[in-house]
Amino acid sequence: MMLQQMIEFDRALFLAMNNGLAHPFNDLFFGFFTLLGFAGVLLPLTALFLFLYHPKSFLWNMAVVLCGILVGAALLHTLKEIVARPRPLSDFWNLQEKGEVVVHTLFQKLVGNNSFPSGHAQLAFGTAVGLARIYPAGTLFFLLIASLIGISRIYVGAHFPLDVLMGALLGSGASLLVFRMAKNLRFNEARQNNRF
Repeated sequence: MMLQQMIEFDRALFLAMNNGLAHPFNDLFFGFFTLLGFAGVLLPLTALFLFLYHPKSFLWNMAVVLCGILVGAALLHTLKEIVARPRPLSDFWNLQEKGEVVVHTLFQKLVGNNSFPSGHAQLAFGTAVGLARIYPAGTLFFLLIASLIGISRIYVGAHFPLDVLMGALLGSGASLLVFRMAKNLRFNEARQNNRF
């Protein structure tokens, strides 16, 4: 019963955000952030930032960020298969046919049963947390960009808010875990090297 209430709230929140924010300016604004959230765009920008920030540590930093993203992605795709939640366009299909609901969409009209969690949110927050661990002064900026990417997925009609929230948690958690492991690895290597 509680799960059903949560899902109904999530659906209502989706419509409030997806319809309530609909505006030509927001098509450009959130459309930009959705495009930014694709791996083919976000990862090269991340690599460029890391190279410019600290060239000597570039390979190590990029490898750790990528490992965090890949761990998060593995968990995400497992959950997608288990949960198999319909995309908003599929979920509201009957209501749209009756004219009772409108789902505002941009770009590709995504359908099917792979809405939960959001891959864009997982990638965005995994990257943001990784960059924040490397460059703490940029933490708020990185998280703001990740949040806008997440919200953009609701705006373009691709995901429900809970999809985005779970993607953000998966991405953040996986990156934090990988960075902790990488820190321990470097500490152990340094301690081994100091013995000789």
